[in-house]
Amino acid sequence: MANRYANLVGSNKIKDEWQKINTGFDLVQQDVDAEVAAREELEERVDNIIAGGSEDKDPELVDIRTPDPSYTPGRTINVAGDVTRDMQAQFMSHKADTANWQRYKLTSDDGVGKGGFYAGDLNDLVDTGIYSVSSATNRPVEAIGICIVIRRSTSHLQQTYATVTSSASDRDRVFLRTSIDNGETWSDWVELISSNGGTMTGSLTIDGGTLYRSFAVRREVSGVTYTSDLSVSASGEAQVRRVVNGVVDGVIRIEGAGKYNFDGTKFYIGAGAPDGVVVAPVGSIYLRTDGGTSTTLYVKTSGTGNTGWTAK
Repeated sequence: MANRYANLVGSNKIKDEWQKINTGFDLVQQDVDAEVAAREELEERVDNIIAGGSEDKDPELVDIRTPDPSYTPGRTINVAGDVTRDMQAQFMSHKADTANWQRYKLTSDDGVGKGGFYAGDLNDLVDTGIYSVSSATNRPVEAIGICIVIRRSTSHLQQTYATVTSSASDRDRVFLRTSIDNGETWSDWVELISSNGGTMTGSLTIDGGTLYRSFAVRREVSGVTYTSDLSVSASGEAQVRRVVNGVVDGVIRIEGAGKYNFDGTKFYIGAGAPDGVVVAPVGSIYLRTDGGTSTTLYVKTSGTGNTGWTAK
């Protein structure tokens, strides 16, 4: 009878080779001992994986209930399945939160201009984004800068070009232009006026409503600040003022057609004699448009009312 522990020769009976019985038992015991040892080793390994603390612990085999520190559970983790369910819940919540996020790429991944440095034709730049421009054609000025393309619709878009050159004459200048046919044609570049100045080719209106507004030019000379401003007075007069260190130092007003006021002294132009008609302080001048010899120029020589005019 053939077996792995006590093979008998040929047709021999156990009684013919009884000595092999002990040998067979020894082999059985060896296998049993090996199985017991393997089981104990496995149990020790499992304990080591779960409990940790041993140098032999496999870093890839960890209790899923003890996740990486970067993971913050949103619920109490009691069993391995809690981790999976919590991650699923967090993923779905995150997915809902990002549903309305801006998904259009505006720059390169590192935040620099979209697609690297652009050196093509700005007339062809119609894709929404922020671009770093080096030597592109159809720029408003021959200076490196940043071009921002913004769309209002599939056909209407706008380009903004801001210079970032080290050249003092071209630094920090901003230009705009638009297209209403998806970049087939463009309006002329227009430059925005800033504290660095700029050139205007159109009209400028300062509308203050009922409030005082002015256009002023200021310059400092030898520590003194001089300002010239153009405005409309509360009574509707157009006026130019000279201001020195914040104090008014001269005013010219246009009160109406042929009516001029120089720091209170008036210069009038009109038809007819002024005496008894035109109110003015002493020193004022009146030019009569329909006068004759000795009745064309009048000077206010006395009083503050409408009398006291003397023909010269």
